[in-house]
Amino acid sequence: MARRNLNDLMAFVTVAREGSFTRAAATLGVTQSALSQTIRGLEEHLQIRLLTRTTRSVSPTPAGERLMQAIGHRFDDIEAELDALTAPVSYTHLTLPTTP
Repeated sequence: MARRNLNDLMAFVTVAREGSFTRAAATLGVTQSALSQTIRGLEEHLQIRLLTRTTRSVSPTPAGERLMQAIGHRFDDIEAELDALTAPVSYTHLTLPTTP
């Protein structure tokens, strides 16, 4: 899968979890407009509406909820593994006595 598609899916997961384009954009470090265009492009590519938008909130459609159930936890797993790989390694120092 192309990197862009993974980024688009991560954007979708973030919007669905946050329930807001504004909060999701802040979390992802992008503008609300760019995020909205990303989601719109993903929906067009998949040819299905993933989010229901109102003036006050955003929520997944049944298809969006299905996609969230399928991929949401996988992004969590990837993030947890990356955190584990980059965590500082703790070494225990062992001092042994020597005999003259």
